[in-house]
Amino acid sequence: MTNSGIILSFEAPLVTVISPSQGPISGNTLVTIAGRNFGIPSLPGSFSVRFDGIEADVSSAGFSRNHGLITIRSP
Repeated sequence: MTNSGIILSFEAPLVTVISPSQGPISGNTLVTIAGRNFGIPSLPGSFSVRFDGIEADVSSAGFSRNHGLITIRSP
């Protein structure tokens, strides 16, 4: 609850499609993740993407995000 008495709640992110579903072990593959509830794009640091436990660089070339689509380069 905030000081104004407004209660905020958010649904958990849901991934429906990851494409491509596999890539080279060396990484550097542009990956598209589709779903919903990926958060607010203008809030930096509000999310992370991991590939086999390794965090991807959200500042990498090709990165974009909206509420239902993430495009990111694999580490």
